[in-house]
Amino acid sequence: MEDTYTHISFSAWIKPDDVSGQRVIYEEGGGTNGVTLWINNGVITLSTRNGGATNQRDLAHPVSIAVDNAWHHVAATFVNGILTLYVDGNPVSLDISADYTIIPGHGSDGGLGGPIGGGTSAGVSGYYSV
Repeated sequence: MEDTYTHISFSAWIKPDDVSGQRVIYEEGGGTNGVTLWINNGVITLSTRNGGATNQRDLAHPVSIAVDNAWHHVAATFVNGILTLYVDGNPVSLDISADYTIIPGHGSDGGLGGPIGGGTSAGVSGYYSV
């Protein structure tokens, strides 16, 4: 996923044992361009970047998750500047098409899971590379 794109989707089943802090579910891209699906203190968040941190857009889902020993389905899409985020089937959307409709090409690998640090999309590092 290092080429420029206008569409991307990702889904996962998660059973978090800690929702404090900032934790990556899925990340691809880098500090300049990319997409990150992450947990921000119990809030599932979809972040996109097109040109660096000053051009980052975040969509936070209004339904928080907790450490409840249950599986939760999370999914995210970026379609021509429309962000949609699902938690257990409940969608929320944000139209950022006035800001950008593509995620430009980038050279960084993707990753699954891990804590948030610095250096890639939404400040993500320390994840498992894919």
